[in-house]
Amino acid sequence: MSTSAEIVAWICFVLGIALLLAGVLIGLVLSLRQWHQKMTQLRSQVDDMKETAVRGSRSATADEKAASSVEAQAAAVKSSLDEIGGIAASLPQNIRFAGLLVLVGAALMSVATVQFGGHSVF
Repeated sequence: MSTSAEIVAWICFVLGIALLLAGVLIGLVLSLRQWHQKMTQLRSQVDDMKETAVRGSRSATADEKAASSVEAQAAAVKSSLDEIGGIAASLPQNIRFAGLLVLVGAALMSVATVQFGGHSVF
């Protein structure tokens, strides 16, 4: 027969695990979505730059238009890499809600472990 303290402990433990996992998944989805978009854009720019470089190398004479095009594309790639670095730097701001879920889940799990065995997770 279960006591009310044991029922509360199980509810806190299961709810804590659910919130912890939800926070981790939301954080991963939010951060990976931005990374995927920027990486797709970066791949496209690198492919364009490669095509221009190959076209320019097949020509026997210097092609100023191709050279300036490659320079512009290289600047765009550098800009995209800077943006990706900015996303990584601002990542904690984007996942505050997910972090809150993780903390609440861990606190609930701690309450449950105290109820089970008298030892806190923290």
